[in-house]
Amino acid sequence: MKYFTPELFVRLNSGDNAIARRAESEWEKAAARYRTCFRRIGPELPEELRRFCTELNPHDAEIIGLTKRGAPSLRRRSAELFARQRNKLLILTYSLAEKPTMEMPLESSVFYNEQPIWLYDEVAVVRPGVLSHEILISNGYVYKFVFKEFEYDEFQIVHPVRERTRATA
Repeated sequence: MKYFTPELFVRLNSGDNAIARRAESEWEKAAARYRTCFRRIGPELPEELRRFCTELNPHDAEIIGLTKRGAPSLRRRSAELFARQRNKLLILTYSLAEKPTMEMPLESSVFYNEQPIWLYDEVAVVRPGVLSHEILISNGYVYKFVFKEFEYDEFQIVHPVRERTRATA
């Protein structure tokens, strides 16, 4: 990750207020630089990826899991990332140009091993026609997908609710 690095995230969550304040200023500058970069690369992004990045904010979504397989609709080796955000299931499908990576660049008590949560992500152009999507996860891992095509689906999660009846006396 170039802008929202795990190191910066750790400093942002420091118990030392001076470190956290400096990191907050760095974070705001990084966010502004990323927005500028995103506007510049926007025309190179597939429409569905651009729509995902601008209309859907997966911050704080629960990461359910990752699968790697062949996706018939993309006609290539693919990876699917499953996440749940409130009452929606999100499925991100990447037509891979490279094997996805999951790395933990540093260890810190800021990261936790309970239900992994989507913290921040960045999209970049690797070379013409090849993109990357990096996601910082609450357990300290960074997922990186290098891909040629992207699809996402949202599904409403419906839980049946039994109607309550009032007891009569």
